[in-house]
This record gives sequence, structure tokens and C-alpha cells, in this order.
Amino acid sequence: MEIFSIPNTIQPGTLVLSGRERDGRESGIGAMIIALQELTSHGVSSARNRAARQFSSEERALSTMAMYEMAEPKLISRNFSKTGVIRPPKGLVVHVTDGARTLPALFNFFSLREQKLRDGSSTRSSSHFGIGKEGTIWQFVDTDHQAFAQGPGAPAWISVEHCGVIGEALTDEQIESVGNILSWLHGIYPSIPLRLAKNARDIGLAYHSIDTSWSKSGRCPGKPVIAQLPRIVEFALAGY
Repeated sequence: MEIFSIPNTIQPGTLVLSGRERDGRESGIGAMIIALQELTSHGVSSARNRAARQFSSEERALSTMAMYEMAEPKLISRNFSKTGVIRPPKGLVVHVTDGARTLPALFNFFSLREQKLRDGSSTRSSSHFGIGKEGTIWQFVDTDHQAFAQGPGAPAWISVEHCGVIGEALTDEQIESVGNILSWLHGIYPSIPLRLAKNARDIGLAYHSIDTSWSKSGRCPGKPVIAQLPRIVEFALAGY
């Protein structure tokens, strides 16, 4: 993702910034403008080097990450992988936490070095996104990395957990938020269609138990949520 592009040529005497030039001198944008003006005296390569040096390491990292701008970035430091990823992804998979009732609780679970399920068995789980009952979105994993949400389907799919209990429907706010995520993903990865996936080999919007190899219990996200998937697609189509 390219944040700022410096043109190969600029005509001498071009007015790059008006009266705010002095105030913007200390900002990253101001520094880039100064670099652009140097084109007239120092040449293209000098200006490019000057502009490149203005980015902090954090800015350079974010410029290469696939982060949803409407989500609060809450990146976890473990239980995900930067390797073994299949991109572009096939689509978005809907989950329900059936445990963590809030986003902070979900973040804390994903951050555990040793995760335990209710039956005491060990696991390594995470999702790219989490959505609270009120529609708030947190992003836990960069979508160019692999979250461990649906077993063998994890490398090729983006995942979203919804705070709630299996057997309950999503709130209207959750439906709107996940629809917006799907719309955004379609913009980032145009190969993801705004429609329901028929199975795990298809593309589009899927759910955890769509494939028996993904879900041991076959319960997630529950029948009420599965029945709401067409509404999610409708929101995605409206937002695109």
C-alpha cells in the first residue's frame, strides 16, 4: 500500500503549499513538501531520499499492513502466523465466541500463551476481527496474516468473531459491522464476491460449521446467525 507518491518531475517554481508551509514544516507532510521543493535544486533522487526518511518505523510498518480503518487496532502478539497464508483470501468466515462476552475478554484469551477450552483441552485460536454486541470492531490480526479460527480453512479465509452465545441471533449493530467488513474486504481483495459461499471450496461469506473439518462441534455460529447471513450480504452490497 503506497501512502505517498513523489512525481518523477516537477516544474521549477511550482507552488506546492501556500500559507501553511511554515506551520507544516515539522509535520511528516510538511517534510514531504520540503522534499518536493528540493526537486528544483537537488534532483529527484535527493528529494525521494529526504521524503523516505520522514516516515517512522511504525508508519512504514502500517503502510504495508491490511488494517480496516473502522476497526480499533488491537493486534495480538501470538497465536497467529505470517507464513502459510493463501492470498487473495476466499472470503470472510462468521463465528460466535460462545464464551468471551466482551471484546477485552476476547483479546485477553487470544493473547494467552496457553489457551484452554471449556473441556480442558489445549488450543491455539484467534480471529482477524471481533465485533461487540454494540457493533464495535476490534482487529486482532492483519488480514495479510493467518488467524487460527477455522482449522484447515484458516490459511485461505478471513475470520470474524462475534461476542455472543451460540443459539442467539446477532444484534443489528453486529450485522451492520460485519457487513461493512465484508464490503471493505471486497475493496481490498476484489476476488471476494459479495455473496454467500456454498461450501468451504467456494468464495464469499461463509460460517464456521460450513465444513466439518473446520468445526469439531458443528455448532458455530448457530442456526439463528446462519439465517442472518443474507442480511450481512445486503449490508455489504449497500456499503460498497
